[in-house]
Amino acid sequence: MLETIDLSAKLDAETYSKCKAEARVELSRVQQQAREVGLPVVAVFEGWDFSGKSRCIQFLADPLDPRGMKVHAMYPPTAEEKHFPFTRRYFLRLPARGQIVLFLRSWYYHVLDERVHGGPDALLPEIAFEEIRQLEKMLADDGMLIVKFWLHIDQKEQRRRRKQFKRGDYPRWRVGPDDPKQLKFHEEYERAAEEMLASTSTDFARWYPIAANDLRYARIAIANRIINRVQDEIVLRERRKEMLEGQPPLENNRLPELDDMTSALNRVDLTLSLTEKDYDRRLRRAQDRLVDLQYQCVEQKRAVVICFEGWDAAGKGGVIRRMTRVLDPRFYNVHPVAAPRGEEADHHYLWRFWRWIPKAGNWAIFDRSWYGRVLVERIEGFATIPEWRRAFQEIRDFEAALTDSGAIVMKFWLHIDPETQLKRFQEREKIEYKRYKITDEDWRNREKWDQYHRAAEDMFRRTSTTTAPWVLVPSVDKRYARVHALERLVEFIEAGLSQHETRLRPNV
Repeated sequence: MLETIDLSAKLDAETYSKCKAEARVELSRVQQQAREVGLPVVAVFEGWDFSGKSRCIQFLADPLDPRGMKVHAMYPPTAEEKHFPFTRRYFLRLPARGQIVLFLRSWYYHVLDERVHGGPDALLPEIAFEEIRQLEKMLADDGMLIVKFWLHIDQKEQRRRRKQFKRGDYPRWRVGPDDPKQLKFHEEYERAAEEMLASTSTDFARWYPIAANDLRYARIAIANRIINRVQDEIVLRERRKEMLEGQPPLENNRLPELDDMTSALNRVDLTLSLTEKDYDRRLRRAQDRLVDLQYQCVEQKRAVVICFEGWDAAGKGGVIRRMTRVLDPRFYNVHPVAAPRGEEADHHYLWRFWRWIPKAGNWAIFDRSWYGRVLVERIEGFATIPEWRRAFQEIRDFEAALTDSGAIVMKFWLHIDPETQLKRFQEREKIEYKRYKITDEDWRNREKWDQYHRAAEDMFRRTSTTTAPWVLVPSVDKRYARVHALERLVEFIEAGLSQHETRLRPNV
């Protein structure tokens, strides 16, 4: 790919001046169009050191409205960022709908460096590239436009610009980190770049190599490419919308049929219970062990992610309280999840959960979670059929990214029968300090019990994995539910901490 770039491409001053004036007007116009249709745009800038990435970004940013545009310079991760999965720091900087984000260096930069200097672990970039492809596809499926530029210069030009920089002709703050290894290992970097571009240039996130020996040419080429891609994407959106409006409703929203043989929830023994004496003894033992495991996680820098889903009034809050009552509050957070609001609704549905993922050594406990996309959003029509259908794979990839980075992930479904739920609803209405727990929405959801049951079964089947399993907890007897959940959690964390052959890979 790189050998096909014509590095002699140039623009004279007069042509450049004319093209610059036109590009400024068009960039401002397409930004407004993107804002109006809610199109999020990401432009990624990679390439050789001294190839002019920052100067091209400055050229693009100048005519844009800064209220709807951000630039992120992504240099090596901070000590804090290294405690999280690889893609988190990028995900949190993605644009909301209608905004434009320009990345000076991106999720590719350090992966490329690892390919050249990462030692014998040659599989590392391949794993990272696959994770990146999954990330970009998920974002593109959600409606994001991703445009990626590789600014290419030859070795002679890079050497010349680096000498100018060392003489002080370039202000240091405009150049960023200087990596002398690129000149020394130029051929290795070029081969690695070729491999990266070939492996990650896709229909949904294409690479555009740009000849950058002449910066005037590079600026105009990049500006025109962004202008054309935004315009094309807006036209495609309109065409897709028109096609969908002319089609009959999709018939593939049917929930799976179930019987006692295929229903995991129907096989849960809801008669299980504990005496008060056994409950106190087993609960205390599980809590004591949880405290020990929490400090082991801190020492081993292993994050723990725990999700609680289940029927309304099934007792999720009671289990969480018995867990947190003994834990050190410095190392855990509980996140009650409701419908997304404000900037949460303007981003991909996983965006807010990436914000709450714990750093290495800490725990995050979710009362409801990202599974709302395939439960309430599916049943109530808040997500389209394509959105909730692709969410199963997106969730598996999300949880794999967590476990690949060393996190221990476990998911609980607290199960009761309709009669028990009705009894608890009625009790909540009678007791003043519990009345806030019951809402009109709870009663409406109860009317759709069968639909939620079948959606939950579909969810278990598609998202329970060996590294992030679902545990179905009988919860008619609250004492049994609390002890059983804590004991299973203890077992899973113990197993996770004892595994020496983990899937961990370094942060890049």
